[in-house]
Amino acid sequence: MGKALATILKNTKSIFVVFLALSFLWGCGPSYEEKQEQKEVARKEAAEKKRAEEKQLLSHLSGTYNVVHFPPLDFTDSIFTYELQKYIGSQQDSFIAFRGYIEDLEKVNDKIYIEFSCIVSNEIYIEPAILLFRLEVTEKQATEFIRNERPSSIDRLIGFFREPDYLVVAKIKGISKIKKYEVSGSVAGDEGEVEIEIETPLKFIGSGALIEAVKLPKNR
Repeated sequence: MGKALATILKNTKSIFVVFLALSFLWGCGPSYEEKQEQKEVARKEAAEKKRAEEKQLLSHLSGTYNVVHFPPLDFTDSIFTYELQKYIGSQQDSFIAFRGYIEDLEKVNDKIYIEFSCIVSNEIYIEPAILLFRLEVTEKQATEFIRNERPSSIDRLIGFFREPDYLVVAKIKGISKIKKYEVSGSVAGDEGEVEIEIETPLKFIGSGALIEAVKLPKNR
């Protein structure tokens, strides 16, 4: 009986030592704040690497124009319109380079405009804040966009979860806020009542002129 009790106590002591060791290792691991800081560093490194790749695509422009990449690394989805306006206002002597999703090409009063959607934040996003750049283009530029391959139905379905279509360089004049109202209805109950839902996703619009657009490879 005494021998059995000694064995149990010995095993219990071993388990306790293992438990203490695991607790020590767990306690020495990175804290939540440290993990978030590591993620932020990794995000910025990835963004800077991507911009280095884009700089190579724009190497023929970099020596001619003062190109500034948009959005800045510290922009988030919760940005105010005023912050965008202030930033663009500070870059009046620069050309803005951004990764854009082509939306439309339109002629209004003898002027041709192309529209690109650009995600404002560098963060991981589900419903990102979008800036719609509406840029004046020449007839020659418009013809080139018409000839280029356009987003497929699958691309449009994926939306902003796919890679952007173009790396765009533009001269931006100003930023303002727009509201796009989306209305949907569904039948509720046995009496045929219709429930109406109205969504107003946040969206900004920037106006200016296109300098150049480079088609981005699909498999990057």
